[in-house]
Amino acid sequence: MNSMKQDSPNHIRKGQLAQWVNILTDSQKEEVLQMATPLLKLLNYPLNSQIDTLPELPEKLPENISLPDGKVVLLKPSNH
Repeated sequence: MNSMKQDSPNHIRKGQLAQWVNILTDSQKEEVLQMATPLLKLLNYPLNSQIDTLPELPEKLPENISLPDGKVVLLKPSNH
């Protein structure tokens, strides 16, 4: 079986926490945070580069979260 690096030599993931902070441009970071802040907060993930360990996940997740653009992301499938 090939490694990720062999299959995708340009793959940049190194398995480091908050690696996105060092790789993305400032405008890319701003765009990511605009889209992902509700989910990051829900998962107790820090919104900056000050992270040493992965956060503890909440015991109970809501059924959905609202995004800044007014869209709603369903986290649990409906029973309809």
